[in-house]
Amino acid sequence: MKLALSNSLKQRGGAWTPAKFGSNLKMWLRKDTDILESDGSAAEDGEDITKWSDQSGSGNNMLAANNYFDYDSATGGVESGDGSNSKLYLATDGTKNLTFTAGFSLYVRFALSTVTSGATDLFVYDSDAPTLDFLRLQSTTELRSKLNGSGKIGWSYTNPTLDSFNNWGYERDGSNNLTTYLNNSSLTRLTSGTFVTGAVSGDFVLDAIGGSFDGIILEVVWVDRGLTAAERTSLNTYLTNI
Repeated sequence: MKLALSNSLKQRGGAWTPAKFGSNLKMWLRKDTDILESDGSAAEDGEDITKWSDQSGSGNNMLAANNYFDYDSATGGVESGDGSNSKLYLATDGTKNLTFTAGFSLYVRFALSTVTSGATDLFVYDSDAPTLDFLRLQSTTELRSKLNGSGKIGWSYTNPTLDSFNNWGYERDGSNNLTTYLNNSSLTRLTSGTFVTGAVSGDFVLDAIGGSFDGIILEVVWVDRGLTAAERTSLNTYLTNI
């Protein structure tokens, strides 16, 4: 794996990577790293992938059926092979999930080829109860989430260029305040109509990434707390330069 890391990322002990989060890092799916096909060998270009191995040390590997994603050697990421059924699971039988009871930070670098309004949970969700816990692209102008069956929570955004890579993030801090980010810029929270405003508590139960996803995922980072501004900047720079 070749990383185009700038000098601004250099810290004592080497270049900054998500490993700096230590025990708070709960998942790190890394570009061009431990992306496997069904026989357990490294997937080659265009081959179906069945496992993307977690680099955090937490053992939160993501699994997929054979036709959901293909390895894309040009980017080192996983590309949707079936845009209407492209999911990665902690366990395909639903027996494993991650539950964030307090703060969390969920970041994904991906490129979208299409956005299907209201038909995708491409960020993260609970596949057993997808209406209770999720963050998704509701449309080309709105992100929408629910936590523990809350009312709808939304943010507005300007749809980035299709087939270009961007960094998307979702955080809850220690006071249960929620923020979403696009390339390290916070998005405007929707407050009109029936949108929930203010802090939102409750468990956020997650076991899947994807859904009706059409594009390429490069990296995924899940942390069990909110980030500092400096950490957020370092993570955004790292993701941008992989």
